[in-house]
Amino acid sequence: MATEFVERERDERGMDVEIVTGGVNPFDSVHDEVVKVMKESDIDISDRIPREITPADIEDADYVVTIGCSLEQFRPDGWDGEVHQWESEASAGETLSSYRAFCDKIRAVLRRSSMR
Repeated sequence: MATEFVERERDERGMDVEIVTGGVNPFDSVHDEVVKVMKESDIDISDRIPREITPADIEDADYVVTIGCSLEQFRPDGWDGEVHQWESEASAGETLSSYRAFCDKIRAVLRRSSMR
């Protein structure tokens, strides 16, 4: 969910930023509830396939956002980028309303973001 909103924000701001996404323990597919909530924002993620994040994904990153987990198990030796940890009240199997609330939280963080 966050990746899609960040990509949209990047495009609206005309930024030259590569966005890499992955999970600590990714599911085989995106939850149906998440697909429904994102569709409400005119974003189709039905074709997205969750993937695991790796230290190689982080090596060249300047900025990493984690949601509900720590970066420590993936932090490459010597990496000195900026890390932001977001807490998520929504988790797998939650209600549509909890996913909607998390989407609202992501949008609010992006509005305040210094992502330039």
